[in-house]
Amino acid sequence: MDFGTTPDQEAVQAAARRFLAAEITRERRRAWDATPEGHDAAFWEAVARLGWFGYGLPREFGGEGASLLDLGLLVEECGRFVAPFGIFATIAGGLALAALGTPAQKRDWLPAIARGEKRVTLAVAEEAAAANPAAFRTAVRSRGRGLVVRGEKRYVLQGVTADAFLVAARDGRGVSAVLVPAAAPGVVVVPARTFARDRQCRVRLDDVVLPAAALAGARGTAWPRLERLRRRLATLLCAEMIGGADAVLDMTARYVSEREQF
Repeated sequence: MDFGTTPDQEAVQAAARRFLAAEITRERRRAWDATPEGHDAAFWEAVARLGWFGYGLPREFGGEGASLLDLGLLVEECGRFVAPFGIFATIAGGLALAALGTPAQKRDWLPAIARGEKRVTLAVAEEAAAANPAAFRTAVRSRGRGLVVRGEKRYVLQGVTADAFLVAARDGRGVSAVLVPAAAPGVVVVPARTFARDRQCRVRLDDVVLPAAALAGARGTAWPRLERLRRRLATLLCAEMIGGADAVLDMTARYVSEREQF
């Protein structure tokens, strides 16, 4: 069995490496660190033109239909150059909506995500709950013909620039996924300081009123799909860290090869 990469995969990885090496300089990185987004508009538009945001999305919604391995090779290069984490967050949000969203939500959001025009991010973990849905305090309930969501989510990636949050909320004895626009009344986004300077945040949902169409899939059935998605995203995050570790190894090898002792 051949576990090597294909010529096409190697070409995509090499192109990503060339692009990131040219675009990410120390000066530009320092400037990005001072912005709420963690990047500038020109860089984001350049990434969008390359099709990275839609690389793993279905072709019928403007994506490329790339496999998890294909995505991992791309994300590995992002880790190698410490690319803005917004790239990973946007790829993850698109995959989440593709896995959980209704046909109408996919039609409305995925093409814009693939073009880099819209951003959806996952909001699952809470202060005292991440992998145990029974401990979620964020809940969704019916109100008339619509819904009301109340609670707070933690560690939300790139929440400061999100157009919508895909929220995991307790719904009776199960868990529902709800697509919550960031501009909806009652949504409060609070940036969090992190050691890695990635744009995490807290998202407070203060009785946010939504139409029934905000539900992503059947009520109370989202958790098994979220668990499968979590494993896929964990794989991609590992690929990102491998890229960073490989870059550190390369720098260390160069240093010990060139260093002169006085």
